[in-house]
Amino acid sequence: MNRNAIYIYLSLFIGLQISHAQSVDCDLNNGECRDTALSQQCVRHEATVESCRVLIDRLEQNANSQSAELRLTLGLAYTVASSKIDIPDEREESLALAESIFQALLEENPGNVEAVVGLTAIARRRQDADELEFYLRRRLELQPSDYAARLLADELLGRGQAGIAEAFSLYRDMYESSSDLLTRLRHAESLYQLYLRHNEDGLAQQLRMSVLENEIDIETILSELSNADSLRSAELESHLTLLCGAAVKLLGTANCIEGVDRAVRAVSNSAINPGAETIDAVIAGIQKVLRLGETGILDMASGSNRPAILTEWVNNILSTGYRSAALSVTQARLAEDLELRRSHLEEAVSLDPGNGGLKVYLGQTYAELERWQEALSVLREAKQQLPEDMSSGADHWIHIVETHQESQ
Repeated sequence: MNRNAIYIYLSLFIGLQISHAQSVDCDLNNGECRDTALSQQCVRHEATVESCRVLIDRLEQNANSQSAELRLTLGLAYTVASSKIDIPDEREESLALAESIFQALLEENPGNVEAVVGLTAIARRRQDADELEFYLRRRLELQPSDYAARLLADELLGRGQAGIAEAFSLYRDMYESSSDLLTRLRHAESLYQLYLRHNEDGLAQQLRMSVLENEIDIETILSELSNADSLRSAELESHLTLLCGAAVKLLGTANCIEGVDRAVRAVSNSAINPGAETIDAVIAGIQKVLRLGETGILDMASGSNRPAILTEWVNNILSTGYRSAALSVTQARLAEDLELRRSHLEEAVSLDPGNGGLKVYLGQTYAELERWQEALSVLREAKQQLPEDMSSGADHWIHIVETHQESQ
C-alpha cells in the first residue's frame, strides 16, 4: 500500500465528515475523542507529520472499532489515494479497502448517504458503468435533490436513447417541481440546452414557448425596468437576474440587452435622482452583460472586441456623477490598454480599500505592466485580507512576481 499517498489524502479529507470546530470539547482521556482532535489538527497542519501518520496507522488497524465518521474518513482517504497509485494491483487494493469500509457502514445503516457517495466514487474510478448507475440511483432514492438527479441524468445521457429519455424526464421533473422562479428557470434552461444538444429542436421550442407564456412576463418586466424610480433595488436586480442570468439563452439574449438598456436610461434620467443602491443594481446588470460576452454567450465581435453599447451604458451612469468601486471595475474590464485598466483599478481600490479581490486584479495588472514591486506589495495586502480558501489568485500572482524577481 502506498502509505505516502494515503497520508496526503487522508490529511486533506479527514475533516469532511467530522466537526469543523476549532477545538474539541470532550474528555481527551477518551481515545476516539483524541483521534478526532488530532485529525482536526492534521487538517489545519497544526500537528506533526509523525503524529498524523500514527493516527492513520491506528485508524487502519482498528477500522472496525472506530466511529462511523472516522471510518468513513478512512474510506475516503483510500478512495482518493487510489488515483495517485500507479501500480494497478495496489490501486485496486486501495479501492477494495475503501469498498469494504463503505459496505460495512451500509450494512449498519442502509440510509448512510455518505457511504453510498463513497461507493459511487469507487465505481467511477473502476469505470464500472452498471455499479455507477446503481449507486447514483441509490443516492437519489436516499437523498432526493436536484444535485443527485443531475448526477444520475448526466450518467444516463451516455446510455443510448432509453438513457437520454430518462435524463430528459429527470430534468423535466426538476423543472416542474421547483417552486422558486429563479430555480425553475435555471432548470428550464438546462432542459432547453439538453434538448438542443440532442437535436430535439421541437421540444426545445415547446419548452421556450411554455416558459414565456406561463412562467415570466417579459413585456411587464421590461416596462417596469423603464421606470426604475418606482422599483426597489432588490426588485430591479431580480428583474435583471431573470433576464440576464438564470435562463438567458432560453429567454433570449436580446431581452437581456433590452432590459439593461432600459434600466440604464431610467437611472440616468436626471428627473428620477435614484439612490445609490438602485444605481448599483443597474451596474450589476451591466456587469452581467459584460460577463456574458466574456464567456461567449453574447457575440462581442467588434473593432474593440466590446460592443459600443457597454461603453455607452457606463458613460450614462458616469453622467449622473455617481462613482463606486463596481463602476470603476467595469471601466477597467472595458479598458483597451493596461495603463487605463490600472488607473480605473486604482480608483476602485481607493473607493473600496478592504476588497482583497480588487487588489488581486490590480496586482495582476501591475505585474503585466512589469511594475513588480508595486505588484508584490498590493498582492501581499490582498492575501492578508482574503480568507484562506479564496487566496489562490493572490498566491498565484505572488509566485509569478517572486519568480521573476529571483531570476533577475
